[in-house]
Amino acid sequence: MMHALTRGIAASVSSGKKVEWVVPLKCDRCGESEGRKVMPSVVTQGGQMTNNATGYDVLLCDICRTGG
Repeated sequence: MMHALTRGIAASVSSGKKVEWVVPLKCDRCGESEGRKVMPSVVTQGGQMTNNATGYDVLLCDICRTGG
């Protein structure tokens, strides 16, 4: 399941529009940004990733998303 932000970006790019981030991309869990792919993720109130809509959305790096 893709987060709504990710779907919106993909739709914009596929229709030929430019997408620009207006805030620094850094992981909300570890705070890192250098050399890491950061993506929007849905989490529970306790901070665990889930595929269900919870109303809690964060940006997580590839390492924090996979638990590494």
